[in-house]
Amino acid sequence: MVVPEDGSGNGRADYLLQVDGEPCMVIEAKRLGGSLRDARRQALDYAMDESRQARYFTVTNGKEWMVYDTHKPVASMLVISFDLTAGSLAEAGLKALALWCPGIAEGAVSAGHQIIGGSEETQMQGIVQSPPYSSPMAVSPAVPSPAAPISQMPFAASDAREWMSLSELNPPPSGNPSAPNEIMFPDGGVAALSKWNKVMIEITRWLATNGYLNDGHCPIKGSDRGTRYIVSATPIHSNGRHFDAEGYIDGLYLELDYSGADLVKNAKTVINLVGQDPSQFKVRF
Repeated sequence: MVVPEDGSGNGRADYLLQVDGEPCMVIEAKRLGGSLRDARRQALDYAMDESRQARYFTVTNGKEWMVYDTHKPVASMLVISFDLTAGSLAEAGLKALALWCPGIAEGAVSAGHQIIGGSEETQMQGIVQSPPYSSPMAVSPAVPSPAAPISQMPFAASDAREWMSLSELNPPPSGNPSAPNEIMFPDGGVAALSKWNKVMIEITRWLATNGYLNDGHCPIKGSDRGTRYIVSATPIHSNGRHFDAEGYIDGLYLELDYSGADLVKNAKTVINLVGQDPSQFKVRF
């Protein structure tokens, strides 16, 4: 059951998800594409309010979604994050399964495994297709029971691909090498990539979301130490020139006009700057 504008002593949560009348997840929704900088603290307060004690909370601006587990340490609360405008619809759908009612009820919130191969249309056919609803819990008979591990669901492919640490990743400086498909963060969260600039984007997102990176670290120059910034509070380089390929993550602007090799170097620079270990970030192709 979805309860809009659920009130409590800490204020009104935008949405409260309940299972059998018990609070399970708070969702804090901001304007489309807006900053989520303050939403996490707000949603955590709502979730931990004595009247709710919801295990999970989610923050979203309609485009970006981040799901957290309050039973985990602060540094590893983030369970899954996804961007509806990045990657394929199939990938976004599989990650959105972290919001699936039975998973929340069972305390087994996680994303579905990435589908390998096939067209977008074929991939989408693998995602749960529900019949006309007879109840809020109605799902297709082809879907396993809620207790079944996510890896056993019909759309989850077995995946024996090896993970490579970011410290070992050194793409050639020329040519057009393929970008990794996925990245795994130190807390076990996984994000889809598909393009080299997504390496920088997703690492910056994770560092900012988990409190390691903020505008106090800015501006950050790349390994070449030239006039260009790689992360800044404004999209302007030290020579006054506007960023050539601008990215934006929660108050931080990214310069993405680099080769794959340089984007990986820049990501490592930022990770090291905030005291994290690049070897704890892993990618696979």
